[in-house]
Amino acid sequence: MTRILQRWPASSMVILSFLITYAVGIPLAIVLGPVEASLGLREELLSLWVMRWGATLAGFAVLAAVAGRRGFAIWWTQLLRWRVAPGYYLFIYLAALLLFVASLGLAFGFLPQPSADASILAIAASYVGEIAYVTVTNGEETGWRFVLLGLLLSRMRLFPATLLVAAAWVSWHLPMYLFLGGGLTMFAPFVAIGLGLSVLLSWLYKATDSLLLPILFHGAVNATTYSFERHFPDLSAALEARGPIGEWTYAAALLPVVLIVLLQRRRLFFGPVQIPDGDHWTGEGRRGHFRRSNVTD
Repeated sequence: MTRILQRWPASSMVILSFLITYAVGIPLAIVLGPVEASLGLREELLSLWVMRWGATLAGFAVLAAVAGRRGFAIWWTQLLRWRVAPGYYLFIYLAALLLFVASLGLAFGFLPQPSADASILAIAASYVGEIAYVTVTNGEETGWRFVLLGLLLSRMRLFPATLLVAAAWVSWHLPMYLFLGGGLTMFAPFVAIGLGLSVLLSWLYKATDSLLLPILFHGAVNATTYSFERHFPDLSAALEARGPIGEWTYAAALLPVVLIVLLQRRRLFFGPVQIPDGDHWTGEGRRGHFRRSNVTD
């Protein structure tokens, strides 16, 4: 098994992600669902943890086979690398909120006024808590960004590697749409959203060489949707009644942001891959790749 992971690490990581998420995760969800309810835990906290962490569990297996302890040491360093330009943090939380608000405006033709019983401060506090919860419990970015993107960057530049990661990521979600609701009608706009978000996640990751940044952004994007559904159920139901329109409008709001990032950081996406000293775990790099000794702000 170790030889297979070492010889075909990227393919193995994707296949393992599917196996762990669905072949292992679904039976565990069925078993743990009643336990979760009996303990009074938040819905899906216990039952879906394996499915949520499937990509990262697969990534850990590949990382152990390819790089051993050194790989995990580099992963830990990048996970804790928080000293980056403050603008990245500002982008993460403003973009997550404004993209969703813009998609509402596009979906309804105007910005609807939500009716909520709770105060704005209470909603804001709950939203911050939701971001913290989702960020901690969403175990995807280590698998997709650190492991899979890292492996691909040893062979190609950032933009094509981003496209391949996006293809794997959205495909990983396909069974959820087919069997848990939505079908291909809702999956189609998710492909566009997944591609756009993958570009932003790759930018945040490689511009800072910090795994923390894509984790925070992924958590903020998901938490914005979950918080909206919880606090504005009537508005959420109205959006859901429009079918895939809401998803397509999110993709439309995302598109200009993605284009701006690609244009502004074209050297990052289309130039040689730059890896800081000490962050190599897939090898010393190949033609067209070189080291750099500082972290870009």
